[in-house]
Amino acid sequence: MKNTEEFKRIFEKYKRYSVKIIFRTVKDKALADDISQEVMLKLFQMGDRLDTSDEKKIRSLVGIISKHKIQDYFRKKHVKWEKFTLDEGREQDEERLAGGADPLDVILRSEKKKYELLILERLREKNPENYDILMQVKYYGRTPASVAEEYGISVNTLNNRILRTRRWLKKELSKHYGL
Repeated sequence: MKNTEEFKRIFEKYKRYSVKIIFRTVKDKALADDISQEVMLKLFQMGDRLDTSDEKKIRSLVGIISKHKIQDYFRKKHVKWEKFTLDEGREQDEERLAGGADPLDVILRSEKKKYELLILERLREKNPENYDILMQVKYYGRTPASVAEEYGISVNTLNNRILRTRRWLKKELSKHYGL
């Protein structure tokens, strides 16, 4: 990149495009803006290595970097677990107790949730890519086609990975619960 004016032009032209790509996945405008800032920073850091003569290449590069930054965001441990907090379960447990539920039943449900979270943690450590795929399709509600495109695999391959991951989860649960 020759100068900051050239980067300003790229920033103004492709910032919204990056936000749009990111928003489709994260469904949060402020978060999409934040992640898009990281994309723009990455472009700026490329400096003279960034070829500004071909608009198609720049657009493609912005798309690729945006998708990678989304993956980086979802790989962060705190992001994965913010959706699976035990606090939500505790509130439900307190409501059940207040409603006259059996305290032993409430405790057993709480223990089951903790164990299920441990299994998810093991899956994340053992096979982070399959964990991400499963979470994006089953929990975040993304279409298999969009996730497959992001990972550069076919929808059939993606569905096979989800199937294998679900089998692994079932096997791990059966160890504890005898299913």
